[in-house]
Amino acid sequence: MAITWDCIAQFGTSGAWATASNWPTGGVPLATEHALLSSLSQAITGSDESAADLGTVWFDKACAHEVGSSSTPLILAVNRLVVEGTGRKYLKAGGAGIDYMVLNLNDSSQYVLVSPNTTALLTNLHLIRANAELAAEAGVIAYGRIEPGQSLRVPTGAGGFTALDNAGNVLSKALCTTLWNKQGGTYTQEYGAGATVVTAHCDGGSTFYFDHAGAITLLTAASGSVVDFNRNSQNKTVANCVLSPGATIKAGPHVAFTNPPIYGEV
Repeated sequence: MAITWDCIAQFGTSGAWATASNWPTGGVPLATEHALLSSLSQAITGSDESAADLGTVWFDKACAHEVGSSSTPLILAVNRLVVEGTGRKYLKAGGAGIDYMVLNLNDSSQYVLVSPNTTALLTNLHLIRANAELAAEAGVIAYGRIEPGQSLRVPTGAGGFTALDNAGNVLSKALCTTLWNKQGGTYTQEYGAGATVVTAHCDGGSTFYFDHAGAITLLTAASGSVVDFNRNSQNKTVANCVLSPGATIKAGPHVAFTNPPIYGEV
């Protein structure tokens, strides 16, 4: 269904979201309204605009300017946030949070800092084309999807993911309750992580590096997948493991299996 844009930004007089003259309607977007930001004349400064729970905010492919900064991001509450174009974007969820965030930048080398706070949840995150990082104070994200060739870094202190479908490259020091490592995906639970991967399902063609001194409740590895516990001397534990013929497991002396691995098709 097509969206009727209530507010189409022009940002001719300043880079402030709250400047009424930056919006042709003569006022900033209101609750449930939809805002389109396209060929802007200048960067958008960071500010907290989360008092209004917006419908859709779309930075489209012609949006070539930076938004916010690492110290002062643009804080929004919005049902659907779509980020395209070029230029670094520093975005944070506030107020009622962000229900669905899509990152599809013109150049996957462009950097986006995603910073949902601990009370305003970012429910869904979809990386189509982006080089992204979660901020350290980011809360738990209910569902994430990382497309092939895209990268995400999840630092210590971030809440991580309840569920993550990964076909890209993820470096994490945070919780992932359920990981689906898709074909071509590489997921690394880094040394020094504050939390672990609880359940990991590895499809053929995926790679899972577990460098963290922690425990996995369930690991399944399909034929053609690689699971590597052996890149450092940290002790790891796997409670339950199902391995398909053709799966490569690099265990070494630093991983203990609570129950003997089961061999069969995954």
